[in-house]
Amino acid sequence: MLRGQQRGRLGEGRLRYLGVILPLVLAGCPGNDYTRKTATPTVQVLLGKVGARQAAVTALRGKATVDHWDGKQRVKGEVNILVERPGSLHFRATDPAGGVAAKLATDGKEFQLLDVANNRFLVGEATPCNLARLVGIAMQSGQVIDLLVGGAPLAVGAKGTLAWDKKEGAEVITLALPGGGQEIIRLNGRGKAPTYDVMSAEERDAAGKVLWRLSHFEFVVVDGVRLPGVTKFVQPARKADVIVKWESRTPNPESGIPAEAWHLDNELTPEVVTCTDP
Repeated sequence: MLRGQQRGRLGEGRLRYLGVILPLVLAGCPGNDYTRKTATPTVQVLLGKVGARQAAVTALRGKATVDHWDGKQRVKGEVNILVERPGSLHFRATDPAGGVAAKLATDGKEFQLLDVANNRFLVGEATPCNLARLVGIAMQSGQVIDLLVGGAPLAVGAKGTLAWDKKEGAEVITLALPGGGQEIIRLNGRGKAPTYDVMSAEERDAAGKVLWRLSHFEFVVVDGVRLPGVTKFVQPARKADVIVKWESRTPNPESGIPAEAWHLDNELTPEVVTCTDP
């Protein structure tokens, strides 16, 4: 046998060997599985971290592109956003020409909506379904703030359990809610110094049905605060599907936000409106 032929056959043998072994090796690899690099935290410690980060943002001024389903079609536009704890909100949506399309304001108790396109001025209680009339997020005003600053509504006094999601590298907190429901919060637990960013959160009823779900992406540090670049929110019962993509944000602006922002003044006759949350 020629030496070159011998080498060729040996090479073929190695290739056949690799063809058999490699799939078996790859099948046994963990892939993107993550292992917890820290001591196992407690539910109380993690909830404390989330709550402290949310509370640290007492006010926010920003601009975002909001894309949402209004029940008939997708609506996408630029929205100027002001928030101040505990529950004050101001949304100003612009039209394609840069003018004001609509404004919504609340002090956490009363809500006002100026619909410029339809020449209407709506007023009423600051219920979740009233607050959802402009950008589609049906939550209490304080919970909307939690969402906008990259957090999640936290059930006060709820007891929970903790699990590790090796596929996502996430600490998964499951809180027991009154009536048999659950809130499930996933925190980024990757690495030796986890950020514990809220990756997602959702609430389910006693039957396991999802009532709402939020997800945060592309966290960055803005003026010393970690904030998401994109937030997604869904609420199946309302067929709500909202994407908030931030263009600019100033957490805790030094100049503050004037109290006049939480009320709208205009000459239209106010229409008192009510609604029912699903």
